[in-house]
Amino acid sequence: MHPRYFAPESFPFIGGIAGHAFAGKFQQQLVQESTVEQVIKRGTLRVGVSTFVPWAMKDKTAKPKITIIDLVLGALIIAFGFYIVHKVSVGLSYKWNWGAIPQYFFRYDSATSSWVPNILVEGFLTTIRLSIWATVFATFIGIVMGLSRVSQSLFKRLVGGTYVELIRNLPPLVLIFIFYFFVSTQILTTLGVEEFIRTRDEKTLALMTFLFAKPSLFTA
Repeated sequence: MHPRYFAPESFPFIGGIAGHAFAGKFQQQLVQESTVEQVIKRGTLRVGVSTFVPWAMKDKTAKPKITIIDLVLGALIIAFGFYIVHKVSVGLSYKWNWGAIPQYFFRYDSATSSWVPNILVEGFLTTIRLSIWATVFATFIGIVMGLSRVSQSLFKRLVGGTYVELIRNLPPLVLIFIFYFFVSTQILTTLGVEEFIRTRDEKTLALMTFLFAKPSLFTA
């Protein structure tokens, strides 16, 4: 490779006098060693009192060196893991009975003479419903607020900015508390949502159960 390819402008990441000095040093080293392969083989380039190791020249096949500190830290982590296992098995004295879990997937309903979802399956289905509806509402609200923030109307920009800053600066746990303890017990009760649900027919209740949750779970 010819030294002219290593002119100062070939090193945009090093500017000014340092770039010229680095390029000149590199050119001299290439001329002395005649080929760039020898520089790559050595893997270092000395500039003044420091040594520069170009990323492209690093030996990527070299194995990382394991030091004594690495061995000590690894031994401490393993020992800590054994300590936790020992404390759990001896201190808690809890015997995991995995055979009891399957009964919580489905249960037999004697009233309908059929198998119905139990706690674990109901929780899984509720999580899926919440994820779907959260994605739908988040997409809709995000699009509306995003358009509001780039609107030419000052009022819409203020509304969008206020929403973004309010939601961004509130921890998720605080939002959960607000919706669970305030919205479900105060807002929904004031709007008469619970009474509205109770007066619906069986088909409507079945549809609401499939799409959302059991009617008894709509209010706290």
